[in-house]
Amino acid sequence: DGVMTKSASLRTIGDDGLVVEITIGEGRYRQVRRMFESVGYDVVKLKRIHFGPLDLGRLPLGKTRLLTPREVDLLKKWRTRL
Repeated sequence: DGVMTKSASLRTIGDDGLVVEITIGEGRYRQVRRMFESVGYDVVKLKRIHFGPLDLGRLPLGKTRLLTPREVDLLKKWRTRL
């Protein structure tokens, strides 16, 4: 959409270079897919493992859970830094 976002970091995982880990400081709608499309790659699978200070851990795909009071505080503090 032409809007500049914060920088991202990328590293390959495994010997074939087909799996990458990307860290973005802010996300816009379909940003990761558009980033890869711009250099000629399709994203086959995308998995979010963190959101701000929260780690999704072993949360099963499609499942939700309540946040702990500590996690709510972490999110509030994280949000005020943005």
